[in-house]
Amino acid sequence: MSTRTNNTQKTRVSKTNITKLPNRSKLKTPTNEGARKIAYHEEAIMGGYKEICTPVRLLLPASAAAFAPRTSIYIVLGSKVKSWLTSTLKRATKLRHGSSVQQHQSCLTKTLSSSTAIWTLASITLHRAPDTELKDSIPLTQAFQLIRIEAYIIFIDMVSRNEIAFKLTSDSIESLIKYHRGIHCVNLANTHTHSELEVEKLQEEFVQAIHKFVYRTHVSALEGLEPDGSGELLCEKSGEVKTNILSLLLQAPPQKILPPRQKPPLLQKLRPRLSTHPIPQELVLGSWVGALPVDWLFLG
Repeated sequence: MSTRTNNTQKTRVSKTNITKLPNRSKLKTPTNEGARKIAYHEEAIMGGYKEICTPVRLLLPASAAAFAPRTSIYIVLGSKVKSWLTSTLKRATKLRHGSSVQQHQSCLTKTLSSSTAIWTLASITLHRAPDTELKDSIPLTQAFQLIRIEAYIIFIDMVSRNEIAFKLTSDSIESLIKYHRGIHCVNLANTHTHSELEVEKLQEEFVQAIHKFVYRTHVSALEGLEPDGSGELLCEKSGEVKTNILSLLLQAPPQKILPPRQKPPLLQKLRPRLSTHPIPQELVLGSWVGALPVDWLFLG
């Protein structure tokens, strides 16, 4: 009797567990393993740390967050691989003809996750010192410096949006922060138009913004892939990156809008008093013109 009761209890438990399971037909299963690991990064990366528009829910991995370390790249491929991607991988890697989708994904993951897979997004020419230290006699080669904006790929989506996402390297972030703190903020402080608290707040906001900066472009940028995983963007895309970085780098605190100047209350009180008093008859032109000498009236 004890064995029967145990068996009946086991069957009852299994039935209850089965009824609690959701319907598998309603579940949206991802296409591959990379889609399972994707986390929703709900921060608007719009090229500035001020919310200039409503934030949009972007599909980005957790490594896109600020101060997040570099992890393995997340790749989402469709059921069929495009021909241009196959030819690019055959040129840059040892991918064989007729490889499956999983082989394409593993080849991309291995190539783009290496330490040498650093892409050059743009190059920016900036001053080497604050404006007060620069002189006309200094050569141009010493007055300016070239900062390379380098990044690594964190996400490839070839299913829904056909996008690729880049995040700046730690060396590029440190170079931009060094310029912003030592040159741009010093120039703002020397103008005496902004307080020290405003400049310090601007510096903190820039550090947060440059750490969470992510550049997203079309997935066709992978055509510039090199055998070591590195690459370089085209001129048009490089100009977009340069514009976005400079908008962050050279931003100034918002100017304070002064309220409109109001008229003194004393004049407002005197006006009705002056208008209520009648003008004396002696001051009327017709009453005293006749008393003037004749030579006074015809001087012109």
